[in-house]
Amino acid sequence: MVEKYKFTDDLLTGNNEIDSEHKYLFKLINTAVDDDEKNEIPKTVLLKKILKGLDNYATNHFVHEEEYMQEIDDPELSLQKKEHMAFINYIEEECEIEITEENAAERLKTIIAFGAKWLYYHIMGSDNMIGAFRKSDIEDNGEPFRFKNEYVIGITFIDDGNIQLFELLRKIDSLIDTKNEQDTFDDVMKLFTELLGSANTLFTAKEGYMERIEYAGLEEQHKAHQSFLKKISRIDIERINDDRKEYMKEFVLYIANWLGIHILKEDKQIPKE
Repeated sequence: MVEKYKFTDDLLTGNNEIDSEHKYLFKLINTAVDDDEKNEIPKTVLLKKILKGLDNYATNHFVHEEEYMQEIDDPELSLQKKEHMAFINYIEEECEIEITEENAAERLKTIIAFGAKWLYYHIMGSDNMIGAFRKSDIEDNGEPFRFKNEYVIGITFIDDGNIQLFELLRKIDSLIDTKNEQDTFDDVMKLFTELLGSANTLFTAKEGYMERIEYAGLEEQHKAHQSFLKKISRIDIERINDDRKEYMKEFVLYIANWLGIHILKEDKQIPKE
């Protein structure tokens, strides 16, 4: 079987149980893709198989993941719970629909696409940040979107870039509270796109600087940057229908806290030329 979706080391959380379950999901989706393309097994059988696999994954894995996140005091736990519940609800709805020869082929492709999307949006965009920091790391002073004096590292282009990121996060948070939810959603997504572009520009310049001065912490910085970019680029709030505004508020707060801690713990270590 040729693997279309590969589980790479950068997705490891360090928890063997969780990592094994993630690998299982990759294998489940790859097997489904392979079997569908070979066209040797009835689509009704394949659809039942993948639905059962996804249901088992959700039933067991999410409990283990949430327990681990609670144990390590991970501040993204509430966001993870919402995304997990959206996954569970979707699979439960699909399991209730009768499987027939007429609908099996199309539904199989839809379910495979859903599973593949989860690999990228959730595992690569959320799970790989498990353990990035703890709630106890967050300074609760009521101003999470303000660039504070302690964030200044003395390298002008990095300070300016971080100031811009905090300002964009502040704008996003302010927009979320407006009354017209659909207009807000569209505008927020535009700002997230701007945030992604600004962060990518800053990180590229920062890594270029660190490479030029031969900074030993470049690799760790690169990994942190990639996690941050994946998290923003793979936000999937269209699936969070019941409490989308609350989800967005928690998401942008998490990003702001992550950025502040990254500056204090990692950017502060970058030497000036």
